[in-house]
Amino acid sequence: MPELPEVQTMVGDLKRRIVGRKIIGLWCDFPRSLGGANVAGLGRIVRGARISGLERFGKNVVIRLIGRGNKPWRLIIHPKMTGHLLMGKWKKSKEGWMSASGGHLAEKVNQFIHFLLKLSRGEMLGLSDVRKFAKITLEEEKEGYPSSLDKLGPDPTSDRFNREDLARILHGKKGKIKQVLMDQAVLSGIGNIYSDEVLWLAKIDPLRRADSIESRELKLLYASIRRILGKAINLRGSSVNNYRDIRGRKGKYAEERLVYRRTGDKCPRCGAGIRRIKIGGRSAHFCPSCQK
Repeated sequence: MPELPEVQTMVGDLKRRIVGRKIIGLWCDFPRSLGGANVAGLGRIVRGARISGLERFGKNVVIRLIGRGNKPWRLIIHPKMTGHLLMGKWKKSKEGWMSASGGHLAEKVNQFIHFLLKLSRGEMLGLSDVRKFAKITLEEEKEGYPSSLDKLGPDPTSDRFNREDLARILHGKKGKIKQVLMDQAVLSGIGNIYSDEVLWLAKIDPLRRADSIESRELKLLYASIRRILGKAINLRGSSVNNYRDIRGRKGKYAEERLVYRRTGDKCPRCGAGIRRIKIGGRSAHFCPSCQK
């Protein structure tokens, strides 16, 4: 699933490519991804709208639009498990939309197009989503968070997020620390990959109760969150599975993973074997020697 670094990469790239463009058409072959909205009705609203900006809220891409009568809208795209946004040109065939741009966009993982925005100047914004779990919603823009995202926790990469905020978040949380870090209502943007990486760097066992983290450990945990997410953003995300950037290219963080999906490999710190366990139905990878 694309997590904070992958979504931030998409948003950063799209800001440079689509802000100022107009939407001239919309296509979708899987209405369930629109949360019950009518495809034709959604198309009528966004057709002619100008893209005025992009933001990331947790794992969500938020595209700001100025529609008819200067009415502001937000198009919110949550990639879920296998979705990723692409920029290019596609042509319809019997097999579906095929890339007319070539290059990385022609790779199989980028060919599961289920949503397209046709933009001015000839390009398209497409959503490739092999498992079709992505969610797309349109809502009127108002002050503050989009209403559908108002239950998200704080962004761990925000300049306003500090160690005291993390301490306040973990206080009284009896759940296992890995699950707490992944809870989007507690802290937005961290998922399975980066929770493993962060906890390894902080030398914290993923099974520890969140409220058992001591002050000195909390300082290291906060620093590890900032360091791991910052590095992953700089490396343009992790392409362990389906994620690709808007040009269809892999992110580089997967090549530098510390423990995630490295079961049986030697710990980069102490040389012990990396273990995999299940926590709440999700895999956790850790070093049983370093992460006491």
